[in-house]
Amino acid sequence: MTDFTAYGAFGTLGVILYLGAYGALQAGLIRGSSPTYTLLNLCAAASVLFSLMETWNLYSALIQGFWIAISIMGIGRRLWLRSRRSFDDETMAFLRLHLPTLPLFETHRLMRHASWRDHPSGTALARQGQSVDALIYLAEGKASVEVDGRPVATLHPGALIGEMTLIHGGAATADVTAEGPVRVLYLPRAQVLTEIDAAPDIALAMGHALQAEVQRKLMIMNATGNGGLNPAPRPAPSA
Repeated sequence: MTDFTAYGAFGTLGVILYLGAYGALQAGLIRGSSPTYTLLNLCAAASVLFSLMETWNLYSALIQGFWIAISIMGIGRRLWLRSRRSFDDETMAFLRLHLPTLPLFETHRLMRHASWRDHPSGTALARQGQSVDALIYLAEGKASVEVDGRPVATLHPGALIGEMTLIHGGAATADVTAEGPVRVLYLPRAQVLTEIDAAPDIALAMGHALQAEVQRKLMIMNATGNGGLNPAPRPAPSA
């Protein structure tokens, strides 16, 4: 029977860390995009690599070496994102209001597609019967909503436009027109769907945001009793 050495102890530790990280991931205790998962895999690979000094295996060493390098790259990218300039106040207001649970790493990934725009009074933000190509966040000003030419809504800062058709596509169900100057944030539909498909965290956070907005509007419509939607301004929560 082979004596249990320090190399063997590190090998055992590596196996425990590998299995523990994967088990925690499958149990939903950690996320695949979280730094915790990356660190566990880095420590596991380093432990197994050290254990190979007792009984060398080139191919196993190559696997562990690349695993370590990839993990370090992932950690480095996260640190780089954290060191970048913070989002401006307008963008932070949107994130706190609609995507408060989205991790920083995924937030940068999603918001790189966003753009701020200023529109004069009378600008059509959506046209009934026409395709919707973006999710729009109303940051400043108000917008009127009409269905078949009949006024049914007034949207205030904090509202989303296009949330009902973002995921499944289709045409806008109403005309949305700026009442006076407005400032809006555009998130292009095609890019948002790409990020949703690629990142479960973005899919989860965006799904919650869209569902919450739809429910909020339905509650207001039910409260008015006449199908109208006239929500009061919705300020972003404090940090």
